Amino acid sequence: MRIEPKFPLFKLPFLCIECALLEFHVFDLLTFSFVSKKCKNTVKLVKKHCWKKINIYKDFNKISIKFLQDGDAWDCGWFFSLNGHRELFTRDIGFLSVNSDWINSKTYPFLSEDPQESAIRAIEYLTNCLNRPIYECRIFMDNLPVRYRDSLVPLMIHCEVFLLANDTVLENDEITEILKNLRVRGGIIINTPLNHNFDTSQFKSERISFKTIGAASVTRSILFGLQQNEILVFNCIYSKIRAEDFVEFFDRWYNSEDKKFKNLLLKWKDAREPFNMNLLNAYEIHKYDSRRRAPAFGVLQWFRKKCEDGMDIMRKDGLWATILNTRECLYFHVWLEPFEDTTGRKTWLN
Repeated sequence: MRIEPKFPLFKLPFLCIECALLEFHVFDLLTFSFVSKKCKNTVKLVKKHCWKKINIYKDFNKISIKFLQDGDAWDCGWFFSLNGHRELFTRDIGFLSVNSDWINSKTYPFLSEDPQESAIRAIEYLTNCLNRPIYECRIFMDNLPVRYRDSLVPLMIHCEVFLLANDTVLENDEITEILKNLRVRGGIIINTPLNHNFDTSQFKSERISFKTIGAASVTRSILFGLQQNEILVFNCIYSKIRAEDFVEFFDRWYNSEDKKFKNLLLKWKDAREPFNMNLLNAYEIHKYDSRRRAPAFGVLQWFRKKCEDGMDIMRKDGLWATILNTRECLYFHVWLEPFEDTTGRKTWLN
């Protein structure tokens, strides 16, 4: 007599099933979802499990998928080796930057002969099954075939943070193809050289950061073409962006009615000339007043910058801004929230 396998778990009310599944490790939860369509649909209905976000990293030899638990702790993940076939490596504990202690797994249903195709299938499965957002996506374009780029990037349309990296200049149409449908909620990080005539209006996000390679190509015209409310340029070149450009950027805001812009940070790679205070003679400068604003403002989501030594300037509509000059950086912060709560953030030291 043939016996049909059954899960006694499904005889329970869904609330009880959910309580049981909430105790599952994420890998156990996924393995459970592979059993049948009913199991997968049950996992999709679980709303409260601790796996909050998913991070995706594509570099030169692997694609990594990381799971973010409550408390911002990376606890486990997968990586797909681009040098092998039908290989998916998993690990339960530790930081994913260390490649030891990974387990070679060949049983997952989305594996194919092509590791990049396997990764794309895995991402689609995860976002659909766990019903969790992709928090951060880092795409290193070097040696990434166009067919995989076209398949991978659409999965990141609504990620929180998107990093685009490349050692050489990408053609304008290549970046356009990547960015045209991207709607990043948090910020875009650019670490690839840009052509001087690139249309910066294609960066659709509230925040944009330029890291080492990308920052080297940021010129005055690119800076003034950006429409983000928070702009951070790390390791910019002084011959391309000078202190005078910083003050002119501030002056444009000062003579506008813009009530959305929040932060500009310029950090120079090479030594720069001391900031000429005479550039601010056109404005009435005030010292820090604890009754007017907080002693620190937020930088990115994780940091706070102390600014009791900053120069406060009030615009004609009553909106206050602070200019802060340090050894390496120039900051321009608009106090959209005069007493922004930065409790728990790390102090930005530059």
